[in-house]
Amino acid sequence: MATQAACLRGAQQGLMSSSGQSVAIRAAQPAWRPKARLAACPTHRQSSVRVQAKFGGIQPSRAGPSPAIFERLMSALPYVLPFFNAFTYGRYLFYMYPAVKAVVRPILPAVASFHSLPFASMIAFFGIYIGIINNRNMSKFVRFNGMQALLLDIMLVIPRLLETVLTPPTSGWGLQVYINSQSFIWIFICAWVLFGVFNALTGTYGRIPFVGDAADAQIRG
Repeated sequence: MATQAACLRGAQQGLMSSSGQSVAIRAAQPAWRPKARLAACPTHRQSSVRVQAKFGGIQPSRAGPSPAIFERLMSALPYVLPFFNAFTYGRYLFYMYPAVKAVVRPILPAVASFHSLPFASMIAFFGIYIGIINNRNMSKFVRFNGMQALLLDIMLVIPRLLETVLTPPTSGWGLQVYINSQSFIWIFICAWVLFGVFNALTGTYGRIPFVGDAADAQIRG
């Protein structure tokens, strides 16, 4: 009996010591923290910023001093070319909405004078390309906006070619589609021209989706 009691007391003491060791081991283990998730958060934010830059948006002027007044004016000037060349696509919109025509009426003489000059669009195009984009004395901010404006103007080549190949409809639903497409082209170009001019004058990189990436590639090349 004494031997059995001694064995029972030894087993109880061993159990208590093992449970104490397990408690001590649990206490020594550090508390779990979601380090991986917290570390992934900055990467997620960075990737979202990269996606926004790729598909357009507004970015502050890059490293360096803010563009001077002259640089901002020179950056806004090339957007006049796609605006003047797209003006003819708004003729149906001006006819249907006299209020829109009243807004653009002050610049009608300038548009008419531009189109009355022979090869004015071609001269302006190569003037911007040679005098601004290929001019290394110009800042990258000015050259970027010049290239972006030229790419907007190049986009107008597609509807011009379609009008040359296809005969515009004169009646029915085809005429309605033609009128709506002409008005859409004018609104599309004018919206991005205003976007580019505003950001150029405020000294920020106004990146048109996809067009801004192509302009960056041309400037770097």
